[in-house]
Amino acid sequence: MSIFGGIGKVFDGVKDFVEDKVVDPVKDFVEDTVDNTKDLVEDVIDTTKDFVEDTVDQTKDFVEDAVDTIGDNVIDPVKDFVEDAIDVVEDNIVDPIFDTTGFDALLSQFAPPKLVDADGVNIDSATTQFDGDVVVLIHGWRSNYQTFEALYTTIETKYPDKHVLGLDWSELADLPGDVLDFTAQLDLPNFQFLPNNTAKAIAHVAETITDQLQSLFDVTGSELTVIGHSLGSLVAAEVGRLYGAINDPIKQLVALDPAAFAKNYDIDGRGESLLNSILPGSKQTVKDFNTVAQDSLALVVMEEFNPFGGIAGDNDFAKTAHDSFLVNLPDFAGPVEKHGAVIPVFNSALAANYFTLEGDDFGVPTHIDDFYNNFGLPNLLNGLVPFFNRAGHEGIITADIAGNITKYQPSLTFTGNANLDSAEDVLPDFTQDELETTSDPLAPVKPEQPQPGIEQPLPTEETNPQPSFPTEVLDLTGIDGELAVSVTIAREAAFDNLLQFYETDAFGAVNGILPGAAGYEDAVRQTWLATPVLSGENTVIGQQTIALTGGTYYAPALLVNGNPADLVTLDDEVLGSDRIRRNGNVWQFEDASDYDYNDLVVTITAIEGLPV
Repeated sequence: MSIFGGIGKVFDGVKDFVEDKVVDPVKDFVEDTVDNTKDLVEDVIDTTKDFVEDTVDQTKDFVEDAVDTIGDNVIDPVKDFVEDAIDVVEDNIVDPIFDTTGFDALLSQFAPPKLVDADGVNIDSATTQFDGDVVVLIHGWRSNYQTFEALYTTIETKYPDKHVLGLDWSELADLPGDVLDFTAQLDLPNFQFLPNNTAKAIAHVAETITDQLQSLFDVTGSELTVIGHSLGSLVAAEVGRLYGAINDPIKQLVALDPAAFAKNYDIDGRGESLLNSILPGSKQTVKDFNTVAQDSLALVVMEEFNPFGGIAGDNDFAKTAHDSFLVNLPDFAGPVEKHGAVIPVFNSALAANYFTLEGDDFGVPTHIDDFYNNFGLPNLLNGLVPFFNRAGHEGIITADIAGNITKYQPSLTFTGNANLDSAEDVLPDFTQDELETTSDPLAPVKPEQPQPGIEQPLPTEETNPQPSFPTEVLDLTGIDGELAVSVTIAREAAFDNLLQFYETDAFGAVNGILPGAAGYEDAVRQTWLATPVLSGENTVIGQQTIALTGGTYYAPALLVNGNPADLVTLDDEVLGSDRIRRNGNVWQFEDASDYDYNDLVVTITAIEGLPV
């Protein structure tokens, strides 16, 4: 054997030894370790899977138990409560309404209408009788007699010979079954309803009160004034219709923002069901205001070119009154707020003598009928533009939401108007000869002593200005009876100024208050005459005949831009601002500070006695 053969055998032996003693054991160890690790991971996965599945099952069981608990203890009881409430409403409200005699039964569940005094005390015919005129104030839907609290006071103060009553139908004025109105969404967050069902009680209310007035209190139509607000205006119209049916028409009717959709309502639901009432020919609707009273007046919120206009009142139905005035209120107020504001506006107008409950036409000055449309635009487009809202109102009153009037704007009319080419034609020049030949009754009055029989104030330096004899006063003490005074009116001014008159003594004092003294202009506003009210178109001379009573003194009051809070009176001169000038029979007024005295010019051309 060679040496190399021996070495090869040695290497083979070493190799076998290493494989047997090292490599194979290591290999077996690694394979065993991998198998053990694999088994461990599989055990962990199986354990985790089992845990998650158990947790999901437990959670599912918990949620199902919770849902069952909520259903049993919350949802089911609420559901049962709602179903019970629906049953009660159907049994007590809906079913009676749909019964053939349901509305009669519904009326019987509420207190009947009654006549009350300002404190809500029922007027007892056994102890109370009325001697003279009676004024009945009729509230509207969801309201009561207290809505007229201030108006009670104003009428009783200005007209102490009139008996002022309230018609309280508050329980009947909010009947169940009124219909939801989608337009109410414009007045969020409060929803409105159309008083369809309440309106069905109007005939019943009107008949009840008319019977009391006629049978128990012996009030004739010529003694009766009815003033209604909203749905109460429709009650007032039905009272007027009932009086007219026996040929005894009522004296006056005032409608304050008459309820919207007035002609759509069935005002008598007695003897029929709600279902029958919608059948054709079954409605009894309200009659036009000018057909149910000798004189009628309506005040209605002006419609506007925005969704917050006067949607609560019926502008078109207001036009059926003999005279209708639009009420222009601030844009920021909502329709419900404006609807209620018409009451204090009328109260202010009555207190300021813009309207009166004495005489004819509520004291509205001579005017153009149907001059303004629902948006306060003049009637120039009447009949010219298809579908354009037609005019039908006689004036506009601008006021704040509290009812304070800032402008009174009747549609005044003049005869013999002449267009002028220049302002010089508005203000004629007066020569000295012309001034000297002015007739005696129109001359400025400066008596040396007060007129006999007139009790004059006794001012002191500390309390009142010293009396003087203002030349601006018109002296009619030498002429008795009713007088026809012919005047011309002109102006060149940016403001639409109005002129009213008030009675004074020879010193210009009103109720003892001299010009310049505290409270003078308040006294003027409280006592000025409701008529006449003079105004003029810019750069146009107008002619008009007005009526004044002789035997007294009159002073003029200029309402700057029609605002009763901004006056030009005798007060201004005493306080250092001469804003009225008189030259003979011509009165010139200054409304601002340029002192051109052409902002209103009134010339008296004749005074004649009126037949008694």
